[in-house]
Amino acid sequence: EMPYIDSPGFQRQWSSFPWKWDFPVSTVRQGHQVVGDKDKSEAANQGAKLTFGEVLDAGVGRMLHNLEAANKRKFHDLGMGPGKMVIQTYLQYFNLKVCMGVELAKGRYDLAEKNVWMLLKHGWRGRKFLSVEFKKGEFMKIVEVVSDQAPSDGFEIGNRVVAFSPPLKTNKMDVLNYNAIITGRSEDKKSYNVQYDNGKIVSNIQNKYIFTPGRERTLEI
Repeated sequence: EMPYIDSPGFQRQWSSFPWKWDFPVSTVRQGHQVVGDKDKSEAANQGAKLTFGEVLDAGVGRMLHNLEAANKRKFHDLGMGPGKMVIQTYLQYFNLKVCMGVELAKGRYDLAEKNVWMLLKHGWRGRKFLSVEFKKGEFMKIVEVVSDQAPSDGFEIGNRVVAFSPPLKTNKMDVLNYNAIITGRSEDKKSYNVQYDNGKIVSNIQNKYIFTPGRERTLEI
């Protein structure tokens, strides 16, 4: 199934850049098996090939180190396959505020979507995540839940915030700006009304979706 694990090259990489998935993710073989004839035909028409395999986990670690990912703010993976590289990057580097993966092959995108759902379901080493955008088979965005995402006594009217609202995005080509101002709140501060920078007003957003600007870290496919 995975003969590369016994290879000297893998062992050298692993000794310097170890990585362990603590939740179920797809295998390398599955990443090949999900590519259908339609995907292959469409790729061939564009002069592309879908026969390339995944970069192994330890190799991803070395690549990110060489790219000085620890000093960056964003990471993009074009041709993400089953999404494991962009997920690993998101989990490994807290400084990256935005991690985004793009995949044209439908089978591999669906596998990436499944892998992100596994992260949502299981979390990772005590860390929790929340879905903020989703349309099956088209797009998905999650955000990490952090202890300091809001003031201890809640937000006040007039505060600037980043307010995710899952129903807002319906078209994968739209890029939504979630910067907003608090305009109202429930007595228990568990939901808020906001006005977005484009003027749109949304009521009763749950407090778990609202962040102090700069506290939000997103993973998007």
